[in-house]
Amino acid sequence: MDENSDKVRKLDEFLLDNLELEALSDRLGQFNIFDTLKISKAEIRHSNVLAWLLTPNEAHGMGDLFLRRFIGRAIYNSEINLSKLSPSKVEVMDMRNIEVLREWRNIDVLVKDPDNKWCLLIENKVGSKESAGQLLRYKKIVDSEFPDHEIVPVFLTLNGDQASDKGQQENYISFSHGDVFEILEPLYKRFASQMANSVQTFLDHYIEILRRLTMQDAELEQLCKSIYRKHKEAIDMIVEYSQSVGIKDDIAQALPEVIPIDSISSTANCIYFIPENWKTLLPEIGSDQSERIYGRKSPVVLYFRQSRTKREQLMLRFEVWTWGEVTSRKKLLTNLEKAGFKVWEGAFRDKTKYTRIITHKVTLPKNEDGEVEISETELKKKLSQIWKAFSNDLEKITRCLEDHSWKSDSDESAA
Repeated sequence: MDENSDKVRKLDEFLLDNLELEALSDRLGQFNIFDTLKISKAEIRHSNVLAWLLTPNEAHGMGDLFLRRFIGRAIYNSEINLSKLSPSKVEVMDMRNIEVLREWRNIDVLVKDPDNKWCLLIENKVGSKESAGQLLRYKKIVDSEFPDHEIVPVFLTLNGDQASDKGQQENYISFSHGDVFEILEPLYKRFASQMANSVQTFLDHYIEILRRLTMQDAELEQLCKSIYRKHKEAIDMIVEYSQSVGIKDDIAQALPEVIPIDSISSTANCIYFIPENWKTLLPEIGSDQSERIYGRKSPVVLYFRQSRTKREQLMLRFEVWTWGEVTSRKKLLTNLEKAGFKVWEGAFRDKTKYTRIITHKVTLPKNEDGEVEISETELKKKLSQIWKAFSNDLEKITRCLEDHSWKSDSDESAA
């Protein structure tokens, strides 16, 4: 009884006189037209808004600036050089005859510039997955219809996911709704005073939805952290008794008990780790992103994440990232290919930022409400299962890392 009384007391403290909890409730309870209409994750609605923003003479009052910023960032993110386009060229182009099409030949958004001879092709995904052959089909349609145009194909997802192998072969550029948010918010602040009240309200609501979907609400994040620091025991107890399980955090906690690891870290969606036996194999070279993830630079990454569309599907992935030494990276990819891994041809381009080599999957159990529900013991079994399935690939990858020379391109040339 004493233990139960203490738990009740913790809950009472959490609920009573908690101004921050009330502020959080007020914040989440604010009216938003997209939430009310239950379309905050509806791809068609997001594509409609995107097409509206990309159309220079629409009522948003931002002219062609959103379009210029969007295509400029896409070109900057591209791994290939476009002959007719660059961010600087886009900034000075005359765009008076731009045409924006929705669902033309089933393409989500197509922007045509007949004067400057380019097309922006956007395939937008919010909750659904890329269909087999979809990106290749759309690119061929636009190539065929506009043979004299420079095509800028964009694969837009919540998290900037990489397109399929076929999509990458067609040079689809990864773009996130977070990018859309980062483009739109400052432009909105700049032009809001010139907009009609109805347009301001609409964009206020849309920006709020983008902020939530892309986890960029710093105020909300800080509020939640503050509440958790003050009431950790009560919140942990609520989570313990709740039906849904925080899989990402549970994986991070269980992983060291299943796999010998050197380091582990997490982002909003992924659990990154380096196996213990790779500790002496990997030099501290790599991208700034790998340093943000691990606290040290790394040329390769291993990570767990749940599928966005099938939450019961847990994936283990191995990727080779860029580390500035093009020759060395290509040699590692070649050796991985010789070891039996499929490496798409675009991975050997000088500007390729990362290459996914292998993905293993395991299915997690769901409760009657369709939500992932798994005990700590069962989760450890699932992690062991997927790690065992990965063991043969791990051995081959480890041998490739052991045999690889991490010399710089200049050292190779001098030798």
